[in-house]
Amino acid sequence: ATFLANGDLNGSNSFMALHLAPGFQYRFRHGKTTTIVPGGTLDASGSSCSNYITLISLSSGNQAFINTSGANLAVQFVTLMDMAVMGGGVISAANSIDLGNNTGWNVTPPPSRTLYWVGGGGNWNDVLHWSLSSGGANGACIPSAFDDVFFDQNSGFVSAGEAVSVNIETAYCRDMTWINVANTPEFKVSSASNKLYVYGSLALAPGMILNFDGEIHMRSTSTGETFFSAGKTFIKVVYFEGVGGEWTLLDNFTSSNRLNHTTGIFRTGGNTVIVSGFTSGGDALYLGSSILNVTQTNFSLGSLTLLDAGTSHVTVSGGNLSGYPSHTFYNVTMGGFGTVSNINVSNKITFQGLGIYEGQSGCTINEVEFQQKGTIDGSGAFFSTATFLANGDLNGSNSFMALNLAPGFLYRFQKGKTSTIAAGGTLNASGSGCNNYITLSSGSAGNQAFLNTSGANLALQYVTLMDMAVTGGGVISAANSIDLGNNTGWNITPPASRALYWVGGGGNWDDVSHWSLTSGGAG
Repeated sequence: ATFLANGDLNGSNSFMALHLAPGFQYRFRHGKTTTIVPGGTLDASGSSCSNYITLISLSSGNQAFINTSGANLAVQFVTLMDMAVMGGGVISAANSIDLGNNTGWNVTPPPSRTLYWVGGGGNWNDVLHWSLSSGGANGACIPSAFDDVFFDQNSGFVSAGEAVSVNIETAYCRDMTWINVANTPEFKVSSASNKLYVYGSLALAPGMILNFDGEIHMRSTSTGETFFSAGKTFIKVVYFEGVGGEWTLLDNFTSSNRLNHTTGIFRTGGNTVIVSGFTSGGDALYLGSSILNVTQTNFSLGSLTLLDAGTSHVTVSGGNLSGYPSHTFYNVTMGGFGTVSNINVSNKITFQGLGIYEGQSGCTINEVEFQQKGTIDGSGAFFSTATFLANGDLNGSNSFMALNLAPGFLYRFQKGKTSTIAAGGTLNASGSGCNNYITLSSGSAGNQAFLNTSGANLALQYVTLMDMAVTGGGVISAANSIDLGNNTGWNITPPASRALYWVGGGGNWDDVSHWSLTSGGAG
């Protein structure tokens, strides 16, 4: 079987001779086995340091298998990732790059180099654009994952907008540094499917154009790496995913796409982060004093990720925020409709639109404010202060030190569940007058919900009540209030009955100017 360009080898198949062409990428299906039969050959060597072959699994982190049928084979100038040799043999790979999760190989790496871009605009895989010195002679090898690359004042950009184009499916380097470049060169890809893998730090320059419509993968396995955006906006997903790696942002980070932190440690360095979505499943996430704005989709944390929120402010404008009870945020703002799940908040969470907080046992919220209709779901959470400024649903059994409900709105408590006012706590749930009652009711007619006062006797007024039971040994007095039935544990004093007359022609029921104590009288 001979491949003369890129190829995918899916399934488990056997070969007497497998020929793979230099300069291309070959992807093997993870979990499947490609067998070189006894006496067979694997011709899978690059032709030089400028013409590597890449052998990788189709699924990052999941191995594909090459069975050598007991033979020891040899290749060179190969880039490897997630490839396992089996069958009793070993494959020696000289001048080759081990990108991780490879077993059964004897890999001898090439020497690390510092490479400089020269000759102005051109393609990444053109050796005429790589030199061993700044402004020096061209003809050096194209970069590998062991090589640092520089674009500088001697890179030969003599006209505005000359482009460095990643024209191969996968480009590699260790550190990438843009510095003092002239004439605003552009960094781009020739195809949106092309990717850049950086195994060190990344530093862009203010005097360049970033039009890189491909994924960028930060793959270092070392601590102390840095990321400098120079005010540029990233187009595709940027991944921070090196096992054991650590990255710190040196300036603000902006992307019209997602930021995915899958492994290692990620530090925002107190800088502002603006992304369409944010996922962190790595070892640790340090937010410092950053503002992190998720503009379109979700912010999610993995169960094993350590979160140090510092004094950060996370804003989610178009999706949900989810984590685990081990995660404590500082300030959170939900800018549109969204759900916050299973996190702690040490300062305040604000729902500016319709919002749901979904907690569980062990979750603690210092302060939550619902500015539009709000919902609390789940049981076992503790709220130091919960404030509803519009209608609200209180589902599950949760505890409150201060529960503030706004006059003029309806609050539904889940049947059979208990909302507890903690000892020494307050229930601020009074209407502001006969024109602005609060309504407290069970979410199911005829089935009670429970308010536990922790033994305290509380007092409210201007409340409409239905299917609400007070428990915990205390009584709630409700002056000028209305008992619609099936309420227990309350001391309800009803308002005086009145005869009211509609006046002033057409209008809204809740407009006091249309109600009078006499026929045709003053509203």
